[in-house]
Amino acid sequence: MKINIVLHEKNWCLENIARHFHKNIEGSTFSFMEADDAADANIYINYHGFKRKTKFDVCYFTPV
Repeated sequence: MKINIVLHEKNWCLENIARHFHKNIEGSTFSFMEADDAADANIYINYHGFKRKTKFDVCYFTPV
């Protein structure tokens, strides 16, 4: 399964969470504000990065 982690803002505390997911999900890819249409799932860290529907989308939300 190919998982892409989409970061919405750089140099923000949520970047650490996104990089942690990427490091610990074997074979995952990491992108900035761009979903990967070839991925089986795109995980958006934070939900503001969600711009369009792909195969499977997961939005991470936190009140941080």
